[in-house]
Order: sequence, then C-alpha cells, then structure tokens
Amino acid sequence: MRFGDANKLSLLDLAYRAATNNKKFFSNGIGDKVYLESLFALVDDISCPAPVEINFGKTQKYFGIEMTEGTFISPQNKILPAESRVAHLKVILPENHSKGTPVVLHMAGTGDIGFKRREVFLAIPLAKQGIGSIILESPYYGLRKPHGQEGMYILEASDLFKMVHANFEEGRSIIDFFKDKFKTLGVTGFSMGGQTSMMIGFNHPSVKALIPCVAPHSPIPVFLEETLKDSIDWHALELDLIAEGISPTEYLARFFSVSDMTTFPRIHVPPSREIIAATGDAYVPKRSSEQISIALENTPITWLNGGHVSTLVLESAIVREKIKTAMLRAKNLYT
Repeated sequence: MRFGDANKLSLLDLAYRAATNNKKFFSNGIGDKVYLESLFALVDDISCPAPVEINFGKTQKYFGIEMTEGTFISPQNKILPAESRVAHLKVILPENHSKGTPVVLHMAGTGDIGFKRREVFLAIPLAKQGIGSIILESPYYGLRKPHGQEGMYILEASDLFKMVHANFEEGRSIIDFFKDKFKTLGVTGFSMGGQTSMMIGFNHPSVKALIPCVAPHSPIPVFLEETLKDSIDWHALELDLIAEGISPTEYLARFFSVSDMTTFPRIHVPPSREIIAATGDAYVPKRSSEQISIALENTPITWLNGGHVSTLVLESAIVREKIKTAMLRAKNLYT
C-alpha cells in the first residue's frame, strides 16, 4: 500500500487489514519447491476434468429453498494434506427447480472460511429469485483446515499454489458433474475466488456465464504490491532462499506469473460475462481490474464506490443482480 493514497482507499479494507494483521502467511517458509517447479508444465498441459462422485446428505427444505451438503474426494488429493483431501460443498436451489434452472458455482476468496458468507449474502437470495448455487469450500480452510494452521494463515507458500490448483480442478470436476443436470452453468467468486472462477470458465466448455468480483488479474499486485504484502512472513521466506540467491519477491513473482489471467490457457471465453470492481479497493488496484476486462475480451466493468470487503458486505444486492443478469443472459442464449 502507498500511504499517500490511504484517503482514497476503503476505510473498511484498512480496518480489516489492521484487525487481521497479527499473524503472517507462510511462517514455515517456501515449502514444496519441487511442486512449485512443476507448475509450468502443468499449465502447459491442462487435461480434461477428472470425474468425481459426489456423496450428498439429506436435503433440507424451507421457505421455498432446498439445501443439500455433499462431499467428494478432491481430484488433487495427492498434493493436499490429509485434512484437505475431502472436498465439501453446499447446493442451494429453488424448491421448484428443474433442468432449466440456471446454477452458478461460487468459488472462495482468501480468508472465506466455510459457506456462511456466500450462503447468506448471495446464494439464498439468488435462490429466491430462481438462480441456484453451488458453494465449494477451499482446501486449507474450515472443514478442510490442516492441523497446526491458524485460521486463513497458510503455513507454506507452496500451499497457496496447491489451494488454487485444487480449487481449479475441483471446480471443473463439479461443473462436469452437473453439466447434464442443469442446462445453464456459470462460475463466480470474490477476490482469489474470482480469479479461480476465470480459470475454470476458460477451461470447461459447459461454463456459459462468468462473473468475477473484485478479482485481481494475477496474485502479484495483491501479495507483492498492495495490502497483503504486509501479512507475509518475509523473513521465513528469505531463510529458505539463501541457497538460491534470489529474493522472496522475485521467487514468488516467478510462480505467480503462472496464474496471470491475461495469459492463462483457455479453450473458450464464456459468452455471458459481468465484471465487478471497486474504486477504493485496498487489495486489488484499478489497473489489475482493467486487465481482467482485457482478459475477458474487453467486457465492461461495473465500478462500485467502495472497497474490497464492502463489496460483499454492503453491495451484495448489486453483486446478486449482476450474477442474475449474467445467468439469465446465458440461459436465453442457449434456449
């Protein structure tokens, strides 16, 4: 963050940063360097989505809505800690749903632990408007949090990449599972979840709508330039990189470049798109949001007067409307 710009940034973003800045990401250092080096080859050769079998629990019905929780073995379980290998999701649908009901997959952002935020602010109100939702919990969070990790503070840098990698493959497998059950599928997400939603949307032909919200085009501005850089244990990373003779910033930037949305591999761009960004975002700078527009074939941006955190908390009605617009547009394109 540039301190001279503080008055232009969301006070809620700055307060949230101050409240959560007592712990650090990557306190155990770099982690799995062999895995990190493998990322370049993995991105160059993205395979078809792995099939998964989702085991559903009992469906709960109330006020015209159906809620069902489910689990499946992550297609990336071999790279994840034992506690993260079982994926957890929640499906929230209108009670009168059919194959024609549009359904959107909600990917989690950094620190989005559990289902509650996406359930309360987005999925339940959307179901009351005829839009179904699937909410996936990220590995390393909530029910999938490894022992020894405190809250959202991932212990090793490589774990962040494994989280995103697993989210990408789990999301594509979920879309694949539901593609014959619902005609119109979309993907959305906040922050990191918005970036992951683009990765999924680019690489599954059944994704017809894409709605990234306050998403960066790359992790570089978020983790290395803006607010979150103050929440990284740089000393632990430096100790792990003495032999390499490279700074932690240079090291991380090399691997973060793999998930730059302007260059990330794609088989298509979903035809129905909405982008939401915030004018006072202390995490994602304006230029990064503009790169998202370029990556999505110059899709216009809806700019909200506020910050990163307030977009979901205070502007959820606008976010829901944009999700609904994109989903119904996609439905009309294919009926």
